[in-house]
Amino acid sequence: MNDEIAYVQRKWRPSVRLILLALNLTVLMMPVAGLLFFRIYENQLVRETERELISQAAVLAAVFKRALEFEFDGDIESVTRKVMHTPGAGVDKRFLPVAPEIDLTNSKLRPPRPDGQPGAGQIDARLRKAGDTTIAIFQETQRITLAGLRLLNADGRVIGGPKEFGFSFAEVDEVRRALSGRYASAIRERFSDSPLPTLTSIGRSAGVRVFIGFPVVDKERLYGVLYMSRTPDNIWRRLYGAWDKVMLAIVTLLTITVALVLVTSRTIIAPIDALNRQAALIANGRHAVVAPIRRAGTREIAGLANSIVDMANALHRRARYIREFAVTVGHEFKTPLTSIQGATELLLEENGDMATADRKHFLANIRGDARRMEHLISRLNDLARADNPIKDDEIIDVVETLQHFAQTNKSIELDLGVGGAASAKVCISEDTLILIASNLCANAAQAGANRLEITVQDNCAQGFIDLSFHDDGPGVASVERELIFEPFHTTRRDLGGTGLGLRIVQSLAEAHGGSVWLDNSTHGAHFVVRLPRVQCLDDGIDL
Repeated sequence: MNDEIAYVQRKWRPSVRLILLALNLTVLMMPVAGLLFFRIYENQLVRETERELISQAAVLAAVFKRALEFEFDGDIESVTRKVMHTPGAGVDKRFLPVAPEIDLTNSKLRPPRPDGQPGAGQIDARLRKAGDTTIAIFQETQRITLAGLRLLNADGRVIGGPKEFGFSFAEVDEVRRALSGRYASAIRERFSDSPLPTLTSIGRSAGVRVFIGFPVVDKERLYGVLYMSRTPDNIWRRLYGAWDKVMLAIVTLLTITVALVLVTSRTIIAPIDALNRQAALIANGRHAVVAPIRRAGTREIAGLANSIVDMANALHRRARYIREFAVTVGHEFKTPLTSIQGATELLLEENGDMATADRKHFLANIRGDARRMEHLISRLNDLARADNPIKDDEIIDVVETLQHFAQTNKSIELDLGVGGAASAKVCISEDTLILIASNLCANAAQAGANRLEITVQDNCAQGFIDLSFHDDGPGVASVERELIFEPFHTTRRDLGGTGLGLRIVQSLAEAHGGSVWLDNSTHGAHFVVRLPRVQCLDDGIDL
């Protein structure tokens, strides 16, 4: 009955490193994504402000142009000048689109706008009248747009409104470019009489003002420049206005956070808790109620779970082996001890009436049983060392070692022969290999064989060698084949057999990563010992 714990199912699982990397990247990207959102949204507000200023300037430019043409009927060239750059060059003259230019990611933040400088000379009254007409229309909309306007003539001097009238802004960068006929924009630091609120100051747009220089050009003649400005909308006020979308974003972030917690719990914490419970059951000896964990989560935990299964099964097999071994050892010692006890009692009770021959017979039985127990203890020591071998890194040539064993071992009355491969190396000590060979030779000799042929087969491609031990004895009966590796199972107990030789061979082979089995044979017994090899001699490739 197989009562061992089942292994965790083999399938693809993410590694702990991959999960932790994904979690850390997600946690890292959440604030980065938040900052990116603020930057994009903030930049959008600034560009939206510039676009609105362009729209207003386009309307006011048309008004100013008509007013100027009305005041200077037939004499418009006296207050205008020709420019080299004209908007919309190379495109359909019916459409002269002006696109926003400001981008917070690469636009230079300039210092606050400098004050205008007093201009020289008088300004034509008709020019001022056209400017006042345009300014009046602008002031009607200023309460809603919150924009600022300075209407400049073709020389860059203010011609509309009483404030700064006649002052020149021709040296301001965006105005200078607009005076050449090109649209220009800039972001500048803005003055504030009071400090900005803490949250508001997080956004870059909170402390800037958008300026545009919009040239009024017709037929390559510059009529003037609309120098407009406005502060972008506050990002926090805009977010408050879209509170439903903000709440959706917050709920999304909370959902992601909860999902991260659930993923961590499911893939790491829960499997580790299950392993702790499993280990506690194993420590308390409750092997029968231990079951494989249902969800391993990651490759590392699945590997750890299977390692715990290996450990639990090994402990269970060892405990069961010790129990069965103790029962068998007790049974093996019981027979000679009973015989010794019976003979001793008879000798104590004979009172000098026992014949000398009978006394010698009983004493011989006692000595024989004592020697059998001594031999049994010696074999038990060999089995204990075989079950718990001290592994080393010694590498030997099995062919050379077996040939030397065949030539020097005279204690076993067998004709030994070694053939097969010329050379093959395994990681095993000479003493261990000789102990394996000695036990198989002794087993063949006890079975009545006269010759044992040892053949070394080198399976380089598969990475192992097979040691074939084939004798010419009577072979193994079919009813015995399933029991020959069981400890103390022997059919030659009367000849001194202990039933431990094959078990010692099996333990030594398995301890070195190999195996042993009884192969089919038409005559004699054919045992095969398979050991992993360490080097291919043909091509020099380590396996």
